[in-house]
Amino acid sequence: MRAHLRTAFILALTLGLLAFFFRNADLGQVWVEMRAANLAWIAVAALVNFVTYPLRTLRWQYLLAPVGRVRFWPALSATIIGFAASVILPARAGELLRPYLLARRERLSATSAFATVVLERVLDLVTVLLLLGTFLLTVGPGRGPFDEDRLRAVRGVGLAAALGLLAFIAWQARTAPPPASPPQATQPPAPSVQASPDVTELARQTQRWLAAAAPDTHVIQVASAKEADAAAVLLGSLSAATPQPVRVLHGLSQGRPAWMILAGEFPDRESAMAALRTLPAMPASEPFLRTVGKMRSVVIPTGSQ
Repeated sequence: MRAHLRTAFILALTLGLLAFFFRNADLGQVWVEMRAANLAWIAVAALVNFVTYPLRTLRWQYLLAPVGRVRFWPALSATIIGFAASVILPARAGELLRPYLLARRERLSATSAFATVVLERVLDLVTVLLLLGTFLLTVGPGRGPFDEDRLRAVRGVGLAAALGLLAFIAWQARTAPPPASPPQATQPPAPSVQASPDVTELARQTQRWLAAAAPDTHVIQVASAKEADAAAVLLGSLSAATPQPVRVLHGLSQGRPAWMILAGEFPDRESAMAALRTLPAMPASEPFLRTVGKMRSVVIPTGSQ
């Protein structure tokens, strides 16, 4: 029901905005101009516009790489939705919608995703300035809306601005302090390397425990990861205050496979909540309660029993 209402609202908003934008347009004259257009050039423009979206998606994936791994199709979908919203909504609202949608689908930080959009706009600005500079350096008198004196003045101002920018960058690079290295004498001894726990075996043990435990037994999910190796790293980072026993559940999280770290075993919600309040803050995620009955419906069979 909510999906139908949302679709109806978006459709009504779209029709209302189109009616607002075309309220003073002569639709008959618009149709005459459209019929006079060259269909071949329209097809070329449509093809070029279509190709830009996958290219923009690849660039966005590259910029998002330090934030997290992003799949191509969700990024492409968010890109198309964002640009479509910018066409319909004012103030290029799609630029805010695009990172928000991708952050929800790929479990990214919305702030980091929005920062990559800002970086995209900076790169676009640099590209436009390079094209403008190329035009000013190659166009000759009589080939543009500039006379020779005005063109020479614009070139001089552009060259001075470029040299000033380069000088500023060079000055910043020379005056930037080198990164401070920690004193060697105070460095703590390197921790001993411990073997990563067998996450798959722990998941098998959890699977057997889920089959025998009472459905209303509570645990605390303290973290989750998409890959088993990442789950092993999370296990090694748990503090000594983490309730025991610690288990690994291989199951579905928001419809996608994940390796979930479970802590403790409590007979009721009250005792589980009391333990949850004493947990230290987790940098990766916010701990929450789960029950055996609910976990049985999302578990993914892992190897032999």
